[in-house]
Amino acid sequence: MSKRKTIKPVDSKITSLQYSTEISIDTLTLVAKLTYEQQEELANRIILYHNNQYQDQYFRYSRVINNIIIKVSPRNALTAINYNTMIIFPKSASLTKVPYSIREILQFDTWKIKRIDIAFDFSNNTPFSSFCNRLIFKHHGNVKFLQQSKNDKDWKSEYVGSLNPKTEAKACCYDRNEKESDMGTGIEHDHPLRFEVRLYPKLNEYNTLTRIDHGWIEKKLEKFIFVPDIELLPINKWDKRRLYKIQEDYDYLKQLPSPKQKDLKRVAKEHRVAFEDIYSMNKEQLFSFLKLEPLSNESYGVSEQLDYNSLLQD
Repeated sequence: MSKRKTIKPVDSKITSLQYSTEISIDTLTLVAKLTYEQQEELANRIILYHNNQYQDQYFRYSRVINNIIIKVSPRNALTAINYNTMIIFPKSASLTKVPYSIREILQFDTWKIKRIDIAFDFSNNTPFSSFCNRLIFKHHGNVKFLQQSKNDKDWKSEYVGSLNPKTEAKACCYDRNEKESDMGTGIEHDHPLRFEVRLYPKLNEYNTLTRIDHGWIEKKLEKFIFVPDIELLPINKWDKRRLYKIQEDYDYLKQLPSPKQKDLKRVAKEHRVAFEDIYSMNKEQLFSFLKLEPLSNESYGVSEQLDYNSLLQD
């Protein structure tokens, strides 16, 4: 897995709790209804494979460049009404090394965000096990804990939000190093605790890559309450015990008297990580890969410039 360039924001609430954070875009899926002229431009810049081995069940043609996946011509007619091209920047892709040809086609004014995962990574120079005091929930509850089974990879994960595919905002908190160990990558992160918010914007006229609705993203980030360490909250030990019980079973909150519920929620909200502020301070850098910089002879190499003869030989 390639190492991503991350951004270290300055946030008074977090630094006062002696945590350092990094923010990055973990996964990004873009879709577009390209015009005929734009499809021609795409074909001039990127050669799409025509062999059956490069097709999938959803698209007729696809291509992978620097782990970035480009898919064209959906098989489903209903899908084709909304978009005819998809670009996926998966976890393994580096947004700091996007090929020039892809940067060019990202200048089209029809791209929309179908999915974006924004990762917030935490460290206090201790192993992940020291984060057992963390508290996670939404303003209205709904926290799911991943139970280890034969079919699940358990990275000490909590899922926040509905698993309904139509839900616009979900989150997952897990041990990055446990995940790397499970996948056998040999990578060890200095910021092991990840809180990842997964957003699924609607494909409407307000969702375009040329004018990203940052306000919508920040509003969704505000919905998540995350406290890295219950012990650092300015409350008495009895209320801390209550929060630990809530951490184990969110339904416990409903058993408390209404005034106590409001009091605990108020403290958690006041000392939650302000994800929306971190995002706001770093949004320009997060999307800097969209800028089309002058092409030099050394930029990105020539590995993506394949000719038809070489494709036929493959």
